[in-house]
Amino acid sequence: FRFGFKYTPFTSRSYLYPETQLTNFLKDQEGLYRFTGLIPQSMFIPYNLSSPEGYEPLMIKRFSEFATRINEEKFDQISTGSRWIIVNRHESPLLNLLGTKYFLSFNSDPKSQWDPQYFKYPKEKYELVFQYGKSQVMKTKKFYLGHLFFTSFKY
Repeated sequence: FRFGFKYTPFTSRSYLYPETQLTNFLKDQEGLYRFTGLIPQSMFIPYNLSSPEGYEPLMIKRFSEFATRINEEKFDQISTGSRWIIVNRHESPLLNLLGTKYFLSFNSDPKSQWDPQYFKYPKEKYELVFQYGKSQVMKTKKFYLGHLFFTSFKY
């Protein structure tokens, strides 16, 4: 009892996982989708949000290889993959297959309150749909492949 008692949480859940404008916006969106950025890996799980990013202790090898390809521009090399998935290349077409609809970013320019990072998210491909403070949510304009992928499976 003494050994296990020290791991019992004594802090309110709201301190560890606070409700914010950003998390509330993502939770209010309809349908199945994933997002990338800003929220630390695997910390989005208590909010019932989904992301291709994170750590998986029992990673399936084929999925790990697929996820590793997201950050690669050339697909000719074989990669063994990793247990960590971190998305660095937001323009990868593979993200659409994973149902990634929203891309969270941080606008570090204090002079501009509503200026998305167009060098990273061009207007032709992304739309700014939400901003709170310096946190921005970009929505991809081409979400149809991920939608078809998700709707083809029954849970």
